[in-house]
Amino acid sequence: MLVDPLVRFAPTDVACPTTAEVQAQLAAVLSTSATNTALDVATLERTGPSLSVRVNRPDGTPVGRRTFEGAHPCADLASAVALTIATWESDVHPEFVLAPPGLPDDARRGAPPPAPASSETPALVDTAMSPPERPGPPATPVGLDLDVGAALGTQAAPSPDGGVLDPAVALGLTLVGGVAPTAGGPGARLALGASTERAVPLADGQARWRRVTGSVGPVWRLRLGGAATSGPSVDSRTAVDLHAEIALGALNVRGSGFSSNASGWSFDVGGAAGVRVWLGQGRWRPSIDLGLAYWPRDHVAYASPSADTARLPRVDVSLALGISLAGTVTKADARPAAARESAKGL
Repeated sequence: MLVDPLVRFAPTDVACPTTAEVQAQLAAVLSTSATNTALDVATLERTGPSLSVRVNRPDGTPVGRRTFEGAHPCADLASAVALTIATWESDVHPEFVLAPPGLPDDARRGAPPPAPASSETPALVDTAMSPPERPGPPATPVGLDLDVGAALGTQAAPSPDGGVLDPAVALGLTLVGGVAPTAGGPGARLALGASTERAVPLADGQARWRRVTGSVGPVWRLRLGGAATSGPSVDSRTAVDLHAEIALGALNVRGSGFSSNASGWSFDVGGAAGVRVWLGQGRWRPSIDLGLAYWPRDHVAYASPSADTARLPRVDVSLALGISLAGTVTKADARPAAARESAKGL
């Protein structure tokens, strides 16, 4: 028996299922007593293993769209596609009557559509046609520079005689590690340092002293030299770190040149600040650091029995050249997950 078509299928090269197979299944689940001269247009499309079906009104207005994921037998696909089209058509055309397959003709009128229960029915995706998804704002990659290294330099104190620096200069070794944003901003720094001895005259001998220090504090990284050109993981601009620390110091003082030389340790809490300029961008990065340390506690060495005294410097100026092993950790998207989901839903 010939049945008037309920929808018109657009030409397609989809062979599983064919439009004829879908049309036959559609006639089994959808019926109408009205004469329909303006048929809606159904289109089948395949992308890899996925099968898409969409239905438009004759004027191009979308009725619905679904995608069937995965590989399934052609007969099952034809049945699933037909039931999908029938559901859409009965929603927009009151004269169309939807009935599940297998019911006699006299049960087709007014029968509610069943819920698909077969485990063989292909999974349905994209329940209705929606406007094309617009991409959200682009992610803002954020890089963090991590570094650990060593610096060798000199330490001196302001001259007590009105000069710039005291001639007693010590060599210092510092181990330093830090983290700061690649593009600039706040970070942190940790340093451990030690120096060779310096001497101050005391009676007929000397008081020789040195400090072992540990410090921790914030860093503010600046980028100089124009706009960034190499992305979040490598910034070609010169990096300059402004740093300030709370310093803990262990001070050792010993006598030299006396008939009996004494020595001892004491502990200080002080502050430090400096400017560190990075001289490279590679994995091994040299730097130069100019620093200033202040120790508020006054330390005085005594000679006995003369009772002569010598006051130790409370300010140190340092200049060090260092080399650090550095790397960059990059986050692909720094936006919160909620913001990314909101952008996807626009």
